[in-house]
Amino acid sequence: MLEPGQERFHQLPQLVRDQPPGEAALQHIHDQICTRSGHARHALSLANAVAGLQAGAAGVQGTLAGIGERTGNTPLEELAVLTYYHGESLGFRTALDPRNCVEAAQAVLEIIGERPWKHKPLLGELAFSTAAGIHAAGLMNNPICYEFVEPELVGRERRILLGGASGRANLRHFAATLGMEIPEDVLDLMYDQFSLDPSPARYNTPAVFEQLYRDALNGTAQ
Repeated sequence: MLEPGQERFHQLPQLVRDQPPGEAALQHIHDQICTRSGHARHALSLANAVAGLQAGAAGVQGTLAGIGERTGNTPLEELAVLTYYHGESLGFRTALDPRNCVEAAQAVLEIIGERPWKHKPLLGELAFSTAAGIHAAGLMNNPICYEFVEPELVGRERRILLGGASGRANLRHFAATLGMEIPEDVLDLMYDQFSLDPSPARYNTPAVFEQLYRDALNGTAQ
């Protein structure tokens, strides 16, 4: 004998089959108690979770850091952050705390001996980093120019790095982190040498950056 909730669940596939695609089908199953479970095989698990909630699902089955078989499940920390910023306009809410979710995901990954992909949203080493000059300039002017998520919300820090696409704004910012005030003419000399270097990322090392500064200060940048 099925309980009322179980009966509705078992009726759901037939309800879907009996209805043509579209809003009518969604309205017909809207009052059924169901949750949405998805995988990231096509990198759409978060988008599909949102669609499911908007269609009336009572919840989302996800995991911290998206951990799951094959390509993984809907990352709960990403859903928490998306809802924090856009839940009202999307039409649903959650009690998930973004920072708690991110910290819990980090703890789980550490326990199981896994490291997230360095570009993974929220968790990756480079998730809140940029080496592009135009992005660095925008962040220094106003972080909202380039950041959808404030790193402080999830316990992370913003990083402006040096790389092949960096501009003077990156050099200026990196110098500031080292407590250095560089005159514009010296900065120009530094940038000339930096932009010709085939391995510009090496200047993220303070000692290498400081040597570049000394060479430019002496007008002998090589």
